[in-house]
Amino acid sequence: VVADEVRALASKTQQSTGDIQAHIGALQKGAQEAVGAIAQAGQQANQGLAALRESARVQQSVQAAVDEVHGAINAATQAAAHQAQGADAVRGRVEVIHAEAQRAAEAVAATAKSGRVLDGLAAQLKASLGQFRV
Repeated sequence: VVADEVRALASKTQQSTGDIQAHIGALQKGAQEAVGAIAQAGQQANQGLAALRESARVQQSVQAAVDEVHGAINAATQAAAHQAQGADAVRGRVEVIHAEAQRAAEAVAATAKSGRVLDGLAAQLKASLGQFRV
């Protein structure tokens, strides 16, 4: 009877040992899967970090381009303002030249009128001199 009980106990012990080994194997497999998942998550985190860094680099590049365009617009605005000032100065000079040309035309007209008057006086003087013969 004792031997049967010892055999039964040994059988149960052996069965329990097998169950424990199966549980340990399952735990080891789960641990290995967890390590793999953690490694994969680490790789994904590294990829995400690389994408974030690339995004920051692209954003800096875009900001630099925007700053360059802004500078070009400011330069163009200043050049346009300078050209407008130059155009105003030219317009002022043209107005002065126009006024001087009008005054010159008036002076020419007055000179022509004076010339005609002098021609008339010269003709009268010639006629008057013609009356006196020596």
